[in-house]
Amino acid sequence: MKFKKPETAYWDDKFAAYMHDPIDKVFQIQGHEERGAKQLETFGLQKPNDEFWKKADSIAAGFERGQVPTYSKNTNLNGAVDFLEKPIITHPTSNKSHLNINFAENFSAKDAKDISSELLEFLQKDIGIKAGKGSYSDNFKDDPDRFSMARFLYTHLILRFRLAEKNVAGIGALWHRLPADSRFPDHSIWQHNALTSALYSCMDMANDVNQTGMMIFSITPVQAFIAKARK
Repeated sequence: MKFKKPETAYWDDKFAAYMHDPIDKVFQIQGHEERGAKQLETFGLQKPNDEFWKKADSIAAGFERGQVPTYSKNTNLNGAVDFLEKPIITHPTSNKSHLNINFAENFSAKDAKDISSELLEFLQKDIGIKAGKGSYSDNFKDDPDRFSMARFLYTHLILRFRLAEKNVAGIGALWHRLPADSRFPDHSIWQHNALTSALYSCMDMANDVNQTGMMIFSITPVQAFIAKARK
């Protein structure tokens, strides 16, 4: 079967699904969907098929963390952690103590809106709103199709390095490890968004919310494999 090259709409929707949660989500869980939508609007995009991305988001979250209650003002009911005051990262399988993050002294003065504003400004300047509109997008002047694909790959593979390098919002190298949820800070927002985007693409290409699959494999010692190959 001949491979069909994905069209621009595929990459735009994949990017939109990836950005369904803002990268700075952990600093304020409440209202994060609105912040994510604002970041997308910066690139002239809207969230794709609601049924697909919401289902993909739910599946991805289920893979990565346990089920917890939705937001409540009563912190005793939802286990919420204020990441601005108590930035903590844990490991999914380790029984050792958690890792406390030490920010610069002036960081505590920042609130979620400040971080979101600085991030949004950086996205506009570093990536560019459209092909040929500055910064990275200048590499794709008059070629919006290639820019659509490159923007997604740049966001997933390069952006975290750029954010850390430029110390955007004073967060530094922690941009690499910002958790997707302060209640389960053992997996990054990049991991969650990438998985959501991958699942969304499966549903979108099949036009069926049930058409997703996962491949499970293990990497074992090679000695037994080599021994069999020599027989």
